[in-house]
Amino acid sequence: MELRIINTEEGFLSVRNKWNKIVYRMVDATPFQTWEWNYYWWKDLEENVELYILEAFEGKESYGFAPMIVKNKKIEFIGDKHFDYGMFVVSERKREIVELFIEKINFKVKKERITAFLKCIPQKSSEFSFMDEYKANNRLSCLLWQVPTAGIRLGEYDSFDGYMKAVSASLRKKAIKPCLKSDLEYEIELFSDEVWSDIEAIYSDRQEDRVGTSDLKWAKPIVKAMSNEQLMKISTLSIQEKRVAYLIFFDFNGKRYVWLTAFKKTDNLQLGHFIRYHLIKTSYECNINEVDMMRGAYDYKKQWDCNVFYNYEFILFSNIFQKIYYLAYRRCRKILRDIVYNNRVLKRLYKNHGKR
Repeated sequence: MELRIINTEEGFLSVRNKWNKIVYRMVDATPFQTWEWNYYWWKDLEENVELYILEAFEGKESYGFAPMIVKNKKIEFIGDKHFDYGMFVVSERKREIVELFIEKINFKVKKERITAFLKCIPQKSSEFSFMDEYKANNRLSCLLWQVPTAGIRLGEYDSFDGYMKAVSASLRKKAIKPCLKSDLEYEIELFSDEVWSDIEAIYSDRQEDRVGTSDLKWAKPIVKAMSNEQLMKISTLSIQEKRVAYLIFFDFNGKRYVWLTAFKKTDNLQLGHFIRYHLIKTSYECNINEVDMMRGAYDYKKQWDCNVFYNYEFILFSNIFQKIYYLAYRRCRKILRDIVYNNRVLKRLYKNHGKR
């Protein structure tokens, strides 16, 4: 097995078919491993980013890809801030290829004195176990718990009605029932500037309740591109033809992935729950096996009878001092965050300061 580095757009474009052929053979692939997700994210990245894709091949046959970039002296997966599952693109000879990728990355880390942060590695993926083994034999690597994810295995229930009987009674009574009696309309829509304008307005409305501020400028190019490729869908709730909630999702390999959602605040309707209700209901109609609500196993997700899984961060350091510094920083940051979020006064001050 040999490796080659792809660092040009021409090279990236040339491997599209070979790349996706592997993705659709992967048992644990997600939308974030598709060629389209990686290419369009890379196209929208700012300058001073080095494309660093590894291709594993024998003769004319490609067996795997590692979709990465080098940015600010760090190796990371393409689009890693806005995806939920990071993995190499490998369907067979996994151990051999993953080990080749890791050794190549480690060589670059040491040679250039940088760091590799490969985020959101699912614990349920085979790649996690390979990285765990590597960590045990390499003192300059770490595999650290990062974030929980939540998902519903619809195949465990005989029907949508059977599933709804399993969810929280409070959810059915207080959230779903009032919405069913309202004039809310659920719809799957195509991307357009009008739809996106309403999505941005809904998102902006929700920022009032959150710490800090953000906008969706970063999301528009990828949503437009992925929608045009028919890999991403936009669902909305409307009242009297006015959009009040949205949920952007992927349908991929028999699973449905909830990527981005927000809703207007109302006094008597729980729009966030109701748009998920429709997403799950239509999943049964479309023979979807699993709804993945992805990052963050929050209480509102657990009401939907979700299973909880965990993602990890795999890190390769160039020296022991980098590792000690990072672990100390991570620990201190968690302590400070816990102090702020568990104190009402400090949390309010931080929230107000973040909106300036």
